[in-house]
Amino acid sequence: MSTPRTATRRAHLRATATIATAGFAAAACAPSAPSAGDTPATKKAPVNLRLVWRATEAEYTFSQRIPSFQEKFPHVKVDVEFMPPDEFYTKVGVLFSSNSMGDVTFLEADDEAFYGFWTARGVLKQLDPYIARDKVDMSVFVPNTVEALKIVDGKIWSFPYKAFMARNGLFYNANVFQESGIPIPTDNWTYDEMRNAAQRMTKRSGTEVTLWGGGRNFGGDFSFMAITRAFGGDLYSPDGKKTLIGNEGSRQGISWWLDRYLKDQSIALNPGVSNPRQLFEQGKSGFVGGYNVGDRRAIANALGPAGVQWGAALMPKGPSGKRGGAFFLTPSGMNVQTKHPDEAWEFQKMLAEKETGVIMGFPPALSGQTSAHFGVRKDVYTDPRVLNAPDMPPGVMAALARSMQETEPYYTAHNFLAADVEKVVNDEVAKAVRAQVQYDTGFFQNMASQVQLILDKPSAVTR
Repeated sequence: MSTPRTATRRAHLRATATIATAGFAAAACAPSAPSAGDTPATKKAPVNLRLVWRATEAEYTFSQRIPSFQEKFPHVKVDVEFMPPDEFYTKVGVLFSSNSMGDVTFLEADDEAFYGFWTARGVLKQLDPYIARDKVDMSVFVPNTVEALKIVDGKIWSFPYKAFMARNGLFYNANVFQESGIPIPTDNWTYDEMRNAAQRMTKRSGTEVTLWGGGRNFGGDFSFMAITRAFGGDLYSPDGKKTLIGNEGSRQGISWWLDRYLKDQSIALNPGVSNPRQLFEQGKSGFVGGYNVGDRRAIANALGPAGVQWGAALMPKGPSGKRGGAFFLTPSGMNVQTKHPDEAWEFQKMLAEKETGVIMGFPPALSGQTSAHFGVRKDVYTDPRVLNAPDMPPGVMAALARSMQETEPYYTAHNFLAADVEKVVNDEVAKAVRAQVQYDTGFFQNMASQVQLILDKPSAVTR
């Protein structure tokens, strides 16, 4: 998650942490239960429902689904405000703090800033009463969805929209494997097989590596959750109050990959190389791991025109029996001050429907929507339209579906300082990748100590 977009998204925390949110209900306050008869069907007065969304996230989805929503609720007119990605996260803070937020807004689990942070700020309406009133079946969603939604106070303050399993995917260049006489990876691949394949496929000209056997995403807190979990470690404890980056499993996981880059020189890691996935897309590595199977479109755009045969599998299970990764949920939130809670709730439910979940994954190139992730329901990933997605090699979409059957929980810093944690881990591990320090016991103890100091700080919400 060490991209400029992430930096922008998280940077707003410091700017908004000091903005007063007077006038909003406290997150811990129990909401009034919606009346059983107080539903959109019985409200015929015209309603303007205002959405605040980040541009490139839902242009095509909304163009397809809003007409159906308005047909079902003809008294509702839906207005969408799409904000530029580089401005969205800052503007949302301004809208919330100035009591001018729309009725429903785009949120994210990645970076608790838009998922738990605004919940803890008390600006989102609690949805448990609506779920109970409408008898919503929450079991239709993929594993870990409900747990992820309950990130604050064990209650639900936002509703599923789209999701993917982060950092447990592996893409491979079938041509390179075939030329090396090595069977292509499967979900049953082991770490030993991955290491041996990388060593055999690596090609050199003198001291220069001309073809890397493999590559690995080696930056960002989601990546280090994946790396460490596969070996029995983690970045955070489940409550986010302690770091496990210094325990034996975490040390083994991080060291395994450092060995492959520094000792074997067979698997590229960033920042040792600028971008391992770019190497793969350029045909300069046999496989690349620790990315999202949902990134399939970027791989297809790079390799398809070049005629490269490629495919996808899940990362091997490590010694812990886990593949590693974390559930990335993008929900929608209802403004606690909305004057149209029932209409807003109906729109949130529509976003969580199967049809919406399927449609959102197929945006046309000219639609303005670049996000091609699917919805959160289990039946989205059994739909033939998804499993037989156009322009995808056989098996890629099945791998995506399998990744959603094996979701691993999302943990984050309890005090909403994950950006600071990520910076420490990235900076320290980068020193090891560049061979500036030895990754010995002292290295991990120092890194863990720095992270724990951050987790011991007061919450950004109360600053």
